[in-house]
Amino acid sequence: INHNSNLTKETTLLRNAFILMMAFVYSLGGKSQGQFVERFNVLYLDLMHGLPSNFVDDIKADSDGFVWIATYGGGLVRYDGYSILNFGVGSSRSKLKSNSCRNLCEDSFHRLWISFDEYTEVLDLKMLRPVIPHDKRKRLEGILKERSLHVCCDAKGKMWIATMQNIYCVSFLPDGDIDQILRYPYRVNTPDVFINDLDRNGSVWVAFGGTLRRLSVNNEQIVNSAISSALPTLPVAFISDVVKYRDKYWIATNNGLYAYDTYTNELTTYRHDYSPLSLSHDHVSSLAVTPDNQLIIGTLGGIDVPNMEMNRFEHIDVGNDMTLSNNFVNCLSYIYGQLWVGTEGGGVIHFVPRQLQIQNYVHTNEPTSLSPFAVNAMYMQDNGTLWVGTVEGGLNRKIQGETGFTHYTTHNTRLSHNSVSAIVADNRQRLWVGTWAGGINVCSLSSPSDIQPLPIDASYQPLLNFIGALQYDAINDGIWIGSNDGIYFYDIKTGKIRDPFVGNRNFRGCIGSIILPEGKLWMGCLEGAVVVNLKKRTTEGFAYKHLKYQLDEPKSGIIDKIACYCNERQTGRAIPVVQLLSLLVSRLTERLPTGVRNK
Repeated sequence: INHNSNLTKETTLLRNAFILMMAFVYSLGGKSQGQFVERFNVLYLDLMHGLPSNFVDDIKADSDGFVWIATYGGGLVRYDGYSILNFGVGSSRSKLKSNSCRNLCEDSFHRLWISFDEYTEVLDLKMLRPVIPHDKRKRLEGILKERSLHVCCDAKGKMWIATMQNIYCVSFLPDGDIDQILRYPYRVNTPDVFINDLDRNGSVWVAFGGTLRRLSVNNEQIVNSAISSALPTLPVAFISDVVKYRDKYWIATNNGLYAYDTYTNELTTYRHDYSPLSLSHDHVSSLAVTPDNQLIIGTLGGIDVPNMEMNRFEHIDVGNDMTLSNNFVNCLSYIYGQLWVGTEGGGVIHFVPRQLQIQNYVHTNEPTSLSPFAVNAMYMQDNGTLWVGTVEGGLNRKIQGETGFTHYTTHNTRLSHNSVSAIVADNRQRLWVGTWAGGINVCSLSSPSDIQPLPIDASYQPLLNFIGALQYDAINDGIWIGSNDGIYFYDIKTGKIRDPFVGNRNFRGCIGSIILPEGKLWMGCLEGAVVVNLKKRTTEGFAYKHLKYQLDEPKSGIIDKIACYCNERQTGRAIPVVQLLSLLVSRLTERLPTGVRNK
């Protein structure tokens, strides 16, 4: 940067901030490639980080965004993204009566139902204390005292409670009091009972040994019916989980994974062997489906991620890639786009999607690395070729698929100055390169080594040394030039430069610009922004407006310094960098759980 110029520090900082921000925004939309684990950052929550036990059986989020963790030996835990609140026996806060926590779920009245070995608890999430919903028939209190196995809330708000000898269906009145309790007697000899409303219709799937049945309410009775006559009793001791994925029901058992196709009535079996499409372990404990439709399989040998197209599994475990802290996976939960893994001896492994998939290019001793010093401008062609302008490092080009840069400087070309500050292409496959102290240069996109300074009238040369913005105008077939000494228009057909409107030389320190689909040019300067209507001319030139003061509050008298813009695709609006920063922070915050967001 030429420090004798009138460009202020604020505009320089804004320009650099914009370049960094554009890299950030671009990376948010990118989809990472490669293995499943490469798409995530991995965090650990265990005894070393405040968890009361490393044996985790269930993980759920409540409607406030807090994550609840059922530990076996440490009791119930609430996690807000920063700290752990322990509700286990012996903690100062809790009045719960057990540390053997199995699973949990929230009802429609902001109450957490928790299955312990000894009983079922109901926790008021507003008061964080145990409650018993009012039951005029006085049945619920006795049911909650039975040995508990599982709790589940169906799509219609009914609570299902599985105990050692009964399955109860509890419905509620509008105020949360008990309306009706129905009982279905059964006998079970398994470590857990699977219950889930897979069809989201108020009827639940229940595993009885190796058989799946449907329980529904009809005429004030719980009715047991077959899922399908073609779904056989499986040769297993128990079923631990079922999910629907790719029009199939995937069934996790203690003796392999089964995929049941409802259309063909075919049953496919997956077990542990030495083939590529092999499970890590025959004991499959939990299943989950990600928002981008990827099946995740938890086993006692780690996590398996199937790739059906390649007919193989990706294995994630302690020995393979050191991602897991323990191979005994008890539960999988997908919460707010994040995968939470509960293990038997390693606590919780938390997979957080990597929002930033960035390849950094910096100057090194390698001849083909990026030129030294700051990056001032970037332009990318449709074919992926990247052009980078640097301070005192000239013009750099990186072809799609290559890792190195080719450098074009005053030493090996006719480039007028090594501080490249603006880059744009026209519709004739030519690249226009603005410099800071050397004016404008032009070259063919295919032959950048033949770059030439743009010949202009001598009267304009002193005004076009320090270039802060270049935009190709397809409507008028010309190049708009924002310099440190005004706004100018270069007519490509005539090869002449001119003053496009009266007062154009009064806009100093021009930097950053955009042309919107509606045909308006936005040009930043030291005092706000200039908006030029490219489709409307008068006898004095193009029609324009000068937006000098703060855009969202013009009466404030605060002079805006807008250096760059982003085109919002949905509306075609120009978003100035100050508003873009605010919007980005807002969008990122929306991705956080409420409990973490409030924190």
